[in-house]
Amino acid sequence: MTRSRWNAAAALALACAVAGAQSAAAASTRNYLTVQGVVLDHTKSPLAGAWVFCTGSRRASAPTDSSGAYMLQIPGATMDEIERYAITKTLESTGGSTSQAAEILGISVRKIQYKLHEYEGAPKSSREPVNGGGDDR
Repeated sequence: MTRSRWNAAAALALACAVAGAQSAAAASTRNYLTVQGVVLDHTKSPLAGAWVFCTGSRRASAPTDSSGAYMLQIPGATMDEIERYAITKTLESTGGSTSQAAEILGISVRKIQYKLHEYEGAPKSSREPVNGGGDDR
């Protein structure tokens, strides 16, 4: 795929992942995609007491009320999970090339290296960062 097609695909995946997402509870960092609608029978009358299901990797279900209305909350992912998925899948598709993955994702090679280090749970250095050459006295 060309770079522009990859960028469009990555943007679409991120947009789909966060579109309509809202926090389920103040203490939770998990996002949910909320889908609302009305279930009607073949005569276009509301179908009360029916169940609406979302199948696939993110499963959810909700009953309809007396007017046939439902609100389905589909579990989503955190932004960190989405970012990790985008980086790791892009690296898989490029055979592990960080430079190609960086170009496709529109981020720096260093950012990918930093994130991979973070994903591996590597301990942080106990040394103080080097001052950029300036004198802070």
